[in-house]
Order: sequence, then C-alpha cells, then structure tokens
Amino acid sequence: MSAYRRWHYRLLRQTWKGLVAMGTVHLAGEMGQLAVETARTDPPSTALQGPPAGHPEQLCPEIPLSVLELRLLRELGRI
Repeated sequence: MSAYRRWHYRLLRQTWKGLVAMGTVHLAGEMGQLAVETARTDPPSTALQGPPAGHPEQLCPEIPLSVLELRLLRELGRI
C-alpha cells in the first residue's frame, strides 16, 4: 500500500470517527430532551388508552376485536 493510500485511509477513518462522535453527542441531547418532554406529558396511569383526539387511528367500540387482537391483548396483559 502506498504512503498516499495509507494517509488517505487514516484521514477518512478519523473523519468517520469524528462524525460518529458528533452524531452520538447530538442524538444524546435529543434523546435526553425527548425523555424530559415525555415525562412531563405522560399520564401516571399505565392503563391502555385510546389514541389522542385528532389522531388518524380511531377506536370503534362497536366492532369486536379479531382473534389476533384478542391474543395480543392477552399477551400485553401479562406484562
């Protein structure tokens, strides 16, 4: 491997490590802010609730749950 290639490889490797570190710091700040906002807005109740008002997914209490939905509900109840 030529000296130029080694130098180029080292430069790219250090640049990549720097970008990864910068992204990690950036995401850590974003995730920390998200955790703070979530802690403020989440209700203390852990019960299953419907989607918030204006959400595109709506609950239809008049339609019975499918077999798969019932099974999933039972599995979630074990948590």
